[in-house]
Amino acid sequence: NKFDSATIAKNTEELELLINQALEIIENENVASQAQIYYSIGTAYSDIAILTGISNDESLREKQLFYFRKSLSLIESKELEKSEYRPYILGFKFNLYTNYANALKHLGRNIAAIEQYKKVLDINPNFGMSLGNIGEAYQYYGLLVFDPAQRDYLHNCAYGMLSKAIRSNDPNMYSKAKEYFKHCIEQYDS
Repeated sequence: NKFDSATIAKNTEELELLINQALEIIENENVASQAQIYYSIGTAYSDIAILTGISNDESLREKQLFYFRKSLSLIESKELEKSEYRPYILGFKFNLYTNYANALKHLGRNIAAIEQYKKVLDINPNFGMSLGNIGEAYQYYGLLVFDPAQRDYLHNCAYGMLSKAIRSNDPNMYSKAKEYFKHCIEQYDS
């Protein structure tokens, strides 16, 4: 909550302070809490990059990926497969895999990003943010491929995923993202 409040207030100094505080306490937390804290730290580095206007800062992106990967390694551990963690971990995986994929996509690693989006869709085929983002990734690749059959196949996949994302009634779908996905699909409709 503190990370979210600092981001909403556009307070990068507070985000950096919270990162340091989180790193000081993380060793005393259980595995599920550690995974959440590492995810929050990774997200904070992304927010700092965006808020400072240096979203291509390599060191901030490296830190973001590093902490997302630490979180991923924890949520995929045997301990968190226990039934008491299952409801929490499943919902958390949606956001972690999707945001990790977004970070990879931002760095031009679209194939790796698609793999992460697919992990979400394997768990919940109606998760709107992953549907739209994977659709956008396929659309991007469709623009790069010269073979007409492959290009058309990628665009068909993109159109299908973007359409599902727009129709999604997923409560986790951001309205701005839905608008963006509509813009992507309008390129096909025209």
